[in-house]
Amino acid sequence: MDYTFKFNEMREKYHSQSKPTEYTQPVEDDNTKDCEWVVKSEEIRSYLNEIEMKQNELELRIVETQKYKYKESHNQIVMSTRFQIKQKISQVNGMIKAYKDLKIKKVTPETKAMKQNVSEAFIARAQYLGARFKDQSARFLDDFTREITANQGKQQVQISSEAAKVYDQAKQEMQLIVDEINQIVEMVGQMVACVYECGTILNRIDGYLTEAEEFIEKGVVNLKKTVEIQKSVNKLRGFTYAVIAADYVLCIINYIL
Repeated sequence: MDYTFKFNEMREKYHSQSKPTEYTQPVEDDNTKDCEWVVKSEEIRSYLNEIEMKQNELELRIVETQKYKYKESHNQIVMSTRFQIKQKISQVNGMIKAYKDLKIKKVTPETKAMKQNVSEAFIARAQYLGARFKDQSARFLDDFTREITANQGKQQVQISSEAAKVYDQAKQEMQLIVDEINQIVEMVGQMVACVYECGTILNRIDGYLTEAEEFIEKGVVNLKKTVEIQKSVNKLRGFTYAVIAADYVLCIINYIL
């Protein structure tokens, strides 16, 4: 949307309108005293005054927002005030429409003319306040857009710089993660090597145990053979002793004879 064109259009329309006819309170007499249309007129007048006060407040808020370079907190206050005014304008327009259709209980040329004048004054003032509100909104949006456009280049440079910093930081963090992963892989490799070496040692020990078992079995067999040989030797030794004894006896006998 071309806010500059919209702003100029609303400004021209706003300044081309003259200040609306001031509200004139109905003359209180027997025909107007305690009449509903008189009471309602006072309510509408009070409501229109509230809108004008809110618009004065909005004007100050817009100036303050411009002073602080459209900071988010100030922008939110302006937008909130605009929303309140917009609601009130919508409500008062409904009240004025209902007021126009309100019937006069004591119809006289005077009361009819007074109510007509009051209705026209309300309509004119509501239109004036509506045009002023549109002008305020257009000025705020136009200035806000211009400020954003002026700062856009600076913000892009700042964003690019911040993005580069974030990228470098992320790159460094990723490198740290990669280094940690490599360290873990190296540790796992060392653990695997240790496990393999332990397995090799265990295999050797198992081989030694198997050889020891074989040696033990052979030793048992050899021991049995040794026992048998020992028994045979003992038998042979006894036989030898018997032969020697017999020879000795025969020698004695031969000597005597």
